[in-house]
Amino acid sequence: MSTPWPDEPPPTEHLSGRSADAGLALLARLWRGLLYGTAFAVPLLLLTALLLIGTGRDKSTGDLTPAPTVSPSPTVSGAWPADVLFVAHTLPALIHDELTAAVPRRGYQFSGAARETWEITVEPLPGSLLQPQVSLYGPAGDLLAAGTALTTVLPQDGTYRLVVEAGAGGAATGDYRLAVFPR
Repeated sequence: MSTPWPDEPPPTEHLSGRSADAGLALLARLWRGLLYGTAFAVPLLLLTALLLIGTGRDKSTGDLTPAPTVSPSPTVSGAWPADVLFVAHTLPALIHDELTAAVPRRGYQFSGAARETWEITVEPLPGSLLQPQVSLYGPAGDLLAAGTALTTVLPQDGTYRLVVEAGAGGAATGDYRLAVFPR
């Protein structure tokens, strides 16, 4: 015979030797199990839902807004690499992204005005073997500057583009942080 739970009354015995409240005791145990299981499962389900929502987040900006539109760059001429797609961003920005074998270069575009000074830096995230480099292209597609840390005065009003890619001697893939701030 099993020992009753501390808050259960002791079973009453019938002539058959069975507990009269065995069904009720079993029901109480099942109810408790359901209650305790729910107390564990609900937070787990909420955490899972938050993680699933988080995977839908835009990695570039870290907010819950829809991902920016990616457009091909056939209208950009000059030195701009024609195979790089670019994403429009509102600046200033702190962008966390990654380079992969499938996407070895990332492009970003922003609007700038003449005589504005911008600081642009790119660095690997902790644990990444990537040695990223950023290149800044002017409105006509001409290369203005390249490196890991740029301080540049924009020469004219227009749409500027950035390309992040692996620097020489570094791994071709990995996570990075791109910071684009006015000075």
